[in-house]
Amino acid sequence: VEEATGVDEQLEGGAMLPGDHHSMAHATRLSPGLPTAPTTAVAIADAMATTRKCTWKSESHATFDEQRELRIVPIFPQLPLAPKLPAVRRRLLLPLFCAPLGTMPVFAQDGLGVADGAVGDKFTFTSEGKAQQLTEIEARSALTKKVEAATAAGKGLDATRRGQFNEKALFSEDFYFKYGLRPTPDDLRAKREREGQPDIPYSPVQRRYSGYKKFEPRISEGLALYGGGYRAAIQAGAWAEVAALLEKGARSSGNNAAGEGTGVAASALRSSCRAMGLFGNTVLQSENDSATTAVNLLTRHLVNELYFSMDDVAAAAKADDKAAAKAAWTRGRDYLNEYLFLVNLPISSKVGDKFAPIDLNI
Repeated sequence: VEEATGVDEQLEGGAMLPGDHHSMAHATRLSPGLPTAPTTAVAIADAMATTRKCTWKSESHATFDEQRELRIVPIFPQLPLAPKLPAVRRRLLLPLFCAPLGTMPVFAQDGLGVADGAVGDKFTFTSEGKAQQLTEIEARSALTKKVEAATAAGKGLDATRRGQFNEKALFSEDFYFKYGLRPTPDDLRAKREREGQPDIPYSPVQRRYSGYKKFEPRISEGLALYGGGYRAAIQAGAWAEVAALLEKGARSSGNNAAGEGTGVAASALRSSCRAMGLFGNTVLQSENDSATTAVNLLTRHLVNELYFSMDDVAAAAKADDKAAAKAAWTRGRDYLNEYLFLVNLPISSKVGDKFAPIDLNI
């Protein structure tokens, strides 16, 4: 018994049998009558004109029974016949989709999802409180102009103080590192008046509480010093005391002759800056965030500027310049108060008491 599925099927000896094209049904030959395929070229030539009648019964139509006239046609009459191969039966025809080359998608060449010259994704660019949907090239151009304007106004790139890759900052990954901008407290207050309070990312209460319990003592100690002994030392021109309050600390380079370490601990005021930056990771960030949030980057930038203002006070103390020291203290106070405003937003009664800003002048 041989089977056919509606496509040309090879018979024994290499002859081709036209299939059942009536309904693509699976059919079974019921009556014999087809001779064995010829094995010589002469016999093949005689067989090309030979016809036989066979009875076919369709399995998909029980009542279908007819006589058909079949013609045996050789595949390669001029070559010796190949040995019989196992028949490959095709049960289902699946259409294969082949997209034309002209409609293939254009892949990005820059790794950012937009190809050169292609209409790519839109980016939201905010300028002066107005959001615009721009292409990548337009957004890059607008951001470059914004950075250049900020640099000209003293609020942009600052490789001298921060380093080429912001490596000189206390927290290298901050708002400046990502956007190349250094917004001042006045800029942030003006933006709040124009757009309202910023959105604070969600952080679980337990995470905020744990961070508050861990870092609050060091932050509170730093705030007390900033508005207390640190301010009084600058007013009095006690530069030796100021230098001690602004000690950065140093790593140990080994033990001395007495077996003691040579490391120097950072002052409580400097250490409080480190605690402020780490505290933002607990109240402005959650473990589900895939990257550092924008508001957390902003608080790090504020802490970095506070830290740099302490460097300015230390430099003014060495130069015995009280006016410069007072100006640097005032600038640091403004950055500190802006930082406190942001981290106080997620501090609820279940977390702890909010930090009080420094409402003092010098």
